[in-house]
Amino acid sequence: MEDMVLSDHNHQQDHEQSTSENYVSKCASHISFPPDRRKICTARLREMESGSESDEDNNSMKNIHNPYFSKRVKKNQVIKPIDLNNLDNPGKSKAENDMILLAGGSETAQSRIFQCEDFLKSGARRLEPRIPEGDTILMDKCIQKRPLSDKSFWSKNHAQIFAYARLMAKHKPALLVHRNSQNVSALDLAALNDKATIAVFLARILESQGFDPNAPNDQGHTVLHLLARKGDECAATLEELLSMVQENKNSKRLFRIDVVNHGRKTPLDVAVICAEMYSTGKDRAIYTETIKLFQDVIIDEANSFMDYHQ
Repeated sequence: MEDMVLSDHNHQQDHEQSTSENYVSKCASHISFPPDRRKICTARLREMESGSESDEDNNSMKNIHNPYFSKRVKKNQVIKPIDLNNLDNPGKSKAENDMILLAGGSETAQSRIFQCEDFLKSGARRLEPRIPEGDTILMDKCIQKRPLSDKSFWSKNHAQIFAYARLMAKHKPALLVHRNSQNVSALDLAALNDKATIAVFLARILESQGFDPNAPNDQGHTVLHLLARKGDECAATLEELLSMVQENKNSKRLFRIDVVNHGRKTPLDVAVICAEMYSTGKDRAIYTETIKLFQDVIIDEANSFMDYHQ
């Protein structure tokens, strides 16, 4: 039955390495590996676990050549630029405003952008992915864990994500949609860790740069398929993504629920099948709210269609 939901993998990677090297594999294992690997990235674990604060204190990347201040976007690449300099621009999206608020305000967010840019120029940090995992610094920040009560940490984390996402948009937009060795993007990781505000912000950044947030991985899974598999642990993020509308596109939804994966399943199909597979046993998961959210969208779109044709 699980083959109907997600494509088979030919092998499993060893996930018993150190936590700092292993977070992406753990997130992806929830999506693509057997049920005994499904206990990861939950909101409860974020409360209980205290991950290391991989702040701007890692010197392992110093003296590495950074190409992203010499290379520019290809001339034939269609880009809809965002304003990267004026954080007080009244035209900012709600997603940007929410991130700035959580980052500690406009002054703090702007200061963090300048600081991160200095790190990149000096070579102390790089935007490009590391080998062999293929993780970018933006991905690193999207999966950091701390008790939610640690407000200082989360303020700094949101500021860093805000800064690095905007710097990627400015210097190397293609990195915003980069997928690591586990075939997940920064948007996927933020969503799978139920970081709703960050996921919404990244989705809006992708849209502003001309990328489709519905773009699937090489198994055909969109971020909605991944959230459908995760279930109600990430219902808050799913609800936020489903409520997003395209900018300047007649209020059409940004995220499509009709995309099918290589198993010819929509996100709702995945949620329904997973609800049957994991309704009992030690790996029991809840999908009630997830299924309802998808059904509500279908009903809403059907009603809109009927109203339009009356």
